[in-house]
Amino acid sequence: MRDCWSCLYKIYKFVGLGLAVSLLPILFLAIPFVLLNAVRQLRIHVMILFLAAWLEMLLDLVQSQQYPAISDVVRIWQSGLSLKYFEETYQCCGVLGPKDYIVFQKPIPEWCYLNYKLVPEGLYKIGCSTVKMMPARSYYNELIYSVVQFALVLSIVTYWKLLLRIEHHRASILDRNRG
Repeated sequence: MRDCWSCLYKIYKFVGLGLAVSLLPILFLAIPFVLLNAVRQLRIHVMILFLAAWLEMLLDLVQSQQYPAISDVVRIWQSGLSLKYFEETYQCCGVLGPKDYIVFQKPIPEWCYLNYKLVPEGLYKIGCSTVKMMPARSYYNELIYSVVQFALVLSIVTYWKLLLRIEHHRASILDRNRG
């Protein structure tokens, strides 16, 4: 594992991918419901699919936004792991600044310096808790999300068509009974 942030980010991405993949079998449950005209089960199924699509949309939105790094930086610092990824990527040092290393009697790492040159002028002054991160885009995940969401929309349209057919059938039965 290259750095701690990518590990955390991979976990978030795997949660999203797991959700998308777990919805695929649920989508196939719509087929027998439609074939058997099981309206009650289909209504429950479509509600679950709607909620799942909404959750996926929110998850995708969260993963595409810039957000503060403070919670991840503090968690990594408290666990005693290296902040190397943040310090190199965002040119910062420590949680609140380079004095964090001095307070905890740790040597200031070389990646806290510009071009790894251990000169006081090159020391990064800002702490990593102040940076904002933009997650890397994952087109593979976005493709899976899009396919699942298309399938969700297709299921909802199928449900709507089934309801129209049932409603039309009921109306024709009622018309025959009145006549």
